[in-house]
Amino acid sequence: QKKDRKTHQGRCTHWLLKDIERKRRELQVLTATSSSRDRKVALMEEELAKQHNLVGDLLRCTLLDRNYPLAEEHYKQGLKICRKLAAIAKRNVDKEIHLNNSIAILTSLGHLYGRWHREGDAMEVYEDALESMRSNIVAHGSTPWRQEMRAKILTAQGELYNDQYEFQGRGPDKGNCKVAKVLGEEALAINRALNV
Repeated sequence: QKKDRKTHQGRCTHWLLKDIERKRRELQVLTATSSSRDRKVALMEEELAKQHNLVGDLLRCTLLDRNYPLAEEHYKQGLKICRKLAAIAKRNVDKEIHLNNSIAILTSLGHLYGRWHREGDAMEVYEDALESMRSNIVAHGSTPWRQEMRAKILTAQGELYNDQYEFQGRGPDKGNCKVAKVLGEEALAINRALNV
């Protein structure tokens, strides 16, 4: 069953990579004949960003170190597209969609760095995701999805503090344990509020 899942993941990744190449070629043709602000171009780029994120997830979930650089590249490609679309959209309603997508990709990238034992990069990316989330909440208001995503990021940060000491074979660091506890409690409070 495990072997079947790996085969399925490999096939999915292969077809997604082929589809990404096809979409890139279509986008080149489309942007040559349309404005980069054209709705059709934006929709295709948004779809491309989602596919980059999905490929990144599939590669990250293989748990093979050799796949991590490619996963990182796909997450960064997706993030670049989302940020570009958010900048173009400016105060448009679409901007918050692109911001939500970029926060989701940042969180996935943080998970990748954590698994790759690049704790400093993971923390930086999680902080970036939280800062983007705070800005998004201030600009567009709070939603259950945003609060749930915020709780997930806080939980991931807390787990990272605990995991890095376990990986390094050291005893728990009191300061970081306190930080992890605070992050966990904040995430728990958000989840409780969502489930009331």
